[in-house]
Amino acid sequence: MCVTQGDGDAFVEMAEQMNSSWPSEMKCSELSADLMRQFAYQATGNICPMQAVIGGIAAQEVMKVTLRLTSEYDHLVNFVFPCFMPLFS
Repeated sequence: MCVTQGDGDAFVEMAEQMNSSWPSEMKCSELSADLMRQFAYQATGNICPMQAVIGGIAAQEVMKVTLRLTSEYDHLVNFVFPCFMPLFS
């Protein structure tokens, strides 16, 4: 978690070292230290539990719609489900 000026500076230094290690055609011509420092301050990895729930529900709904529209996955139920029947009986 980046909360101090030193952490932001360390991130900027690491990004500059990584940029210098790339081949010349892949290097960034200029790196904005202020932008990278702000990114380091905001990239703490904290996710609100409500966002996780909403994202999970949205992903589930997308999977339901996708699998209903395509019939190529229908055969998986017929082949896989009988394999697990002895486990449940």
